[in-house]
Amino acid sequence: MLAVVALTAALHVPVLGDETAGESKSADPKGAESQSSVPMLTKRFRITNPQGDPVAGATVIPWAVRSERGHGHWNINGDYNAKPPTLVTDAAGRGQFEFPRFLDKDGRVPPQQYTCSVVHPNYAGSTYNDIPVEGESYKDESVIQVRQGALIEITLAAEGQSISLDDVYILWSSDAPDKYKNKINDRGAIVLPRLPAGKELLMAVYAPDDGPVLFSDVQKVELDDGDHHQLRMELKPGVRVEGRLTGSVERPVRQGRAIGVVIISNKEVEGNVQWRVAAKMRIDGSFVFESMPRGALQVIALCDGAVAESGDPPDFARDREKEQAAAFSRPQVFALWEEQTRIFVKMAPSASCRVQVLDAAGAPIKGAECWFSPNVGWWHGGSQIYGGPFFSTIEYLKDQDIVRKYNHQDELFMARTDEQGEALVANLPGGQCWMSVVHDEYRMPGPDRNRSQRVSLTSGQTAEVTVRMEAKK
Repeated sequence: MLAVVALTAALHVPVLGDETAGESKSADPKGAESQSSVPMLTKRFRITNPQGDPVAGATVIPWAVRSERGHGHWNINGDYNAKPPTLVTDAAGRGQFEFPRFLDKDGRVPPQQYTCSVVHPNYAGSTYNDIPVEGESYKDESVIQVRQGALIEITLAAEGQSISLDDVYILWSSDAPDKYKNKINDRGAIVLPRLPAGKELLMAVYAPDDGPVLFSDVQKVELDDGDHHQLRMELKPGVRVEGRLTGSVERPVRQGRAIGVVIISNKEVEGNVQWRVAAKMRIDGSFVFESMPRGALQVIALCDGAVAESGDPPDFARDREKEQAAAFSRPQVFALWEEQTRIFVKMAPSASCRVQVLDAAGAPIKGAECWFSPNVGWWHGGSQIYGGPFFSTIEYLKDQDIVRKYNHQDELFMARTDEQGEALVANLPGGQCWMSVVHDEYRMPGPDRNRSQRVSLTSGQTAEVTVRMEAKK
């Protein structure tokens, strides 16, 4: 998955990896190894403009950390709901933050980089500014440069409908962190935060508390530092999608969920614009996405005993994605052009894995958490844990803290061992999958700092795995 996403230019959900890095893993998924006894270090940074002048009053947030375990959200003492520090630069453009020497109390996993967002009213914001902390590099002052960016004003029209600008959101393709914080000027136009120079995709969304969601067409604009653009966008009804499962699915359908994503990209633009919907299934296997933008809809689905078949590469798939098609479960793709569309999602029997967890002497260990991390690789959209996080873009627009609320909350692919040291993890997609076992007193052995291992899963079959744990020192 977002880890996360976390799902990611237009909507940053927890994603712990991307397709270039391989698979997303959920190592230490519950934060069982606390940082409370780990010594803290200090990292200094400085924000400047292209002329090297200090930028005072910039808001800097070290929102994510990279280590050998991957790239994940900030956490304190294993609490993934904890907010990262918010820092404001002084008159010299300087600031600093504390971070743990190790990300686990065993002292095996040091952080390598912290990823910081930077926001200032007079400059374009940026989300992915990596500053090194590995080895002795944390002692150096890191410099992050900000640029002037471009201003954009947007006026909206919706035929035959009165809209409240308070319910309008503008989605764009770059990684600027100040998204959805629109201002309305005295001429009734929406003023966006400054966007970075380059080619940008923009889409307006009207999402009232009640009533259908409206979308504009996606516009491409070319921006230079110092630009001031005035755009007009027309809002139109989206597509209502009625879905149904076909194939090997027992009725009544239980614990069914479907996730649909429309990812709009342009080969001339680095990022993309995404709209995501998560829907529960009825017991007959049907589900509804009430309003989606027009384009290519990517769908995954999961229920007790079945999972969506991996989809074939669509025409717009990149060569790299086609080469890596077998490394992930892939979504099925459907075209959305009419105001109402029916789709049929092909399902196959899910896989299961029975895990036996023993100590070094061969005695069963009760209460060990056995976590699996099957991945879905979205076409043009990175990868994340299959079936999660279970929330929609509209929920994120109204409450952006939902990312932390859902991060590692969903126990889709986890089971705890019983008195015999056994756990059955069900409803897994077939293919290669990472597995980790977490316990307060024991840990998985071996040199892998992720404390995980690969498991081969086959659709409709139950794999058998035995893990011998070692006592924590």
